[in-house]
Amino acid sequence: MINTTPWSRRSAWVAGMAEVVTNGNGQVLRTADRATLTVSFSASAQERRPAVDALADRVSGIEDLLSTVEVRSRNLTVHPTYEEGRQIGCQARQYYTLRVAGREELERLAGALLEAEPERLDGPRWELSDQADAAAEAQRRAVADARGRAEAYADALGRALGPLVRLVDGGAERRGPAAPAFGGAAAPGARSAADSVRALDLAPGQVSVTASCTVTWALD
Repeated sequence: MINTTPWSRRSAWVAGMAEVVTNGNGQVLRTADRATLTVSFSASAQERRPAVDALADRVSGIEDLLSTVEVRSRNLTVHPTYEEGRQIGCQARQYYTLRVAGREELERLAGALLEAEPERLDGPRWELSDQADAAAEAQRRAVADARGRAEAYADALGRALGPLVRLVDGGAERRGPAAPAFGGAAAPGARSAADSVRALDLAPGQVSVTASCTVTWALD
């Protein structure tokens, strides 16, 4: 909260200061420049150790592929599998969260991952690598929106808009385009998985950065 009113002026207004309080909203759209993918691989066996060994064999080539990619996280789960209430084996699953810069790198990585026949591949979730400038512009628009509303109210009352009394930040929010789900491995065919990914046209989407505020103004 920001209060710019000097104490001497505040004390003079206590008895009968007229104020107007308005809300302001600002939105900025920017083209995303970074994407996140999540991918999982799994293997099954009668017991836990063989399941983990089989999974390690499956992802060994994947680890080589990811040597030039930003790996945000790796998560391993190992659990029993059941059928009609009876344990029939164990399954090991490895999850990866990956971040890539730009469409070309996304298509290359997604194609290579699909060639490896993952259990599931989800993404891209597009985002801004740096949203500071967009957030600042959204804040400026939010304040301008609040001021415009306040000026309209002041004019309707036959008054002039006075100085700023206080401002409460409503926070910022970023909304990116929804992430599609690849759902699993690519079906075999004449073209490569990379060609199939390019045909999906996974172009960077627009990211919405918003800001809001509540502003109190004095009325002259």
